[in-house]
Amino acid sequence: MNLSIDRHKTAISTLYGKGARTIIMPKAVNIAATPSFANLGPANQLFIKARTAEYNVAFDSAIIAYAATKPGLTIYRSDTSALFEQALSTPSAF
Repeated sequence: MNLSIDRHKTAISTLYGKGARTIIMPKAVNIAATPSFANLGPANQLFIKARTAEYNVAFDSAIIAYAATKPGLTIYRSDTSALFEQALSTPSAF
């Protein structure tokens, strides 16, 4: 988890160094709901969903703190996770 977040910070730093001042960083989606993980069973899917939620909390905290160290930088954290869950629960709306 920390390695992934550190890599996101590196990407932000690189973009910032090249002049980017507005960046969109989407949250991770519940990969347990994808076909690749469909055969894992309910317990494993719940575990993966919980880890994804845990990652998103850590990701938000780290990105907010990191953005504060970069003057003029705005990072939008789109909640793709919530949108994905909505699409799964009401596919006809999409």
